Order: sequence, then C-alpha cells, then structure tokens
Amino acid sequence: MTAGAIFASRSQPARAQAGDLPDPAPGDAPTANANHHHDDGDEHGPAPSTMTEDERAAVEKMRSDANAKLLHGEFDRARREFEKILKMAPGDAAAQREAARAAQAAGEFEYGAEALERAHHFEQHRRDPELHYLRGEALFVLNRNEEAAREHRIAELEIGPNPTDRMEKLWLARVYARRGRLDAADKIYEPMWTPAPRFDSEAALNQADAHLMNKDWQGGARVLRRYLEREPTHF
Repeated sequence: MTAGAIFASRSQPARAQAGDLPDPAPGDAPTANANHHHDDGDEHGPAPSTMTEDERAAVEKMRSDANAKLLHGEFDRARREFEKILKMAPGDAAAQREAARAAQAAGEFEYGAEALERAHHFEQHRRDPELHYLRGEALFVLNRNEEAAREHRIAELEIGPNPTDRMEKLWLARVYARRGRLDAADKIYEPMWTPAPRFDSEAALNQADAHLMNKDWQGGARVLRRYLEREPTHF
C-alpha cells in the first residue's frame, strides 16, 4: 500500500479509482478526489481588515492555483503557494490545512502535524474529524504514538459510531485498524463493496492495507484477490 491509501481526505489529490463509484445518495459526501470541505463555518477565516479588494482577489487566485497544483501532484509547489497566501492572510485556516496536506503528501510529516495544529487554532477548534484524523496519521508516521492515538480518539468521538458520510467511514475504519480492531474496521469496509462492476476502489485498498499493517497477511491477500477480480488490470 502507498501513503496515498493512508491519508484519505476530502480534498486530497486523486488516487487510483478502479471502476465507477456509486452515485452518491442525497446528502452523501463527494469522493475523496473532490475539493470539498465541511460547510460549518468559514474555513478561510476573516480577511484582515487592512486587506484591499485587489489583495483579496489575489489571495483567491493564489488559492485556485495552489489547489490545481495539489490536485496534479505538485506537492512542494502547492505548499509554497499556500505559504504565500499565509503571508498575506496569516489566519487563513484553509490555506494552513492545505499546506499541511501538501506537505504530508510529499512526506514532510513534521511540517504537516504542526501546520494542522495551527489550522485547528485558526478554525477556533470547531468540529473537524478530518483534521484530527490526518494529524493522527502524521504523528503515527513520526512514532509519536500517544499523541497520534489522542488525535484519532478525538476524530472517533466527532464522527460517532455510525457515520453515513463516505469519508468519515474511511477515517473511522482506519482508526479501528490502527488499534488492531480489524473486526470493527471490516464492518465498515464490507458494505462499501457494491455490486460489480461498480465499486469503491479506495475503500478496497484501504481494507487490504488495514489487514497488512496488522500483519494479517492472509486477510490482506484475500482482500487484494477480491480487488483484482474486480479490476484485473489495475496492477
């Protein structure tokens, strides 16, 4: 499994998607490839009162360019673009979290963990299970396991036991897998296997990774064989 299978997030650059995903039901979250955020609150934060209309327009142009680079896998360039926004609007929570996301995608986990903590402060500590999930994953990579577990616990509490949002299902399943609770993780992943030929390849690969990270080689192989039956040309 690649790091991309681990850092499941709403606005992450596109990863391989085999087949077509099921059409989302009304109210469901878009797929992980969409540039989507929660709607509760203004993620950009208040613009500085001294910022002119031209400066605000410039910030939004930089944001659009940075998001495009992020979606095309130009992670370092995207991070630098978001950092330019932060120089003009230091409290811009969206730019801070996207800089963190770009950094983590480029393997800069220390930067990512610190930037996500700043973003949470800029958001005034509102509900944000995605942020806690992503920060927990970065901290696990850094072997800061107690901190990581705390972040994942917050994500779990904010998601609740029965998520309906697709991405929250993936995050919660990963949290369970990190704890070695493969039975709980599989209970989330299994219903995400829709009838062939349409299926959620991200969920399938994450399920395989959940077993492999827990050294359940047979379980991981079983999921991968099932995946290849659906998409034999993927590898």
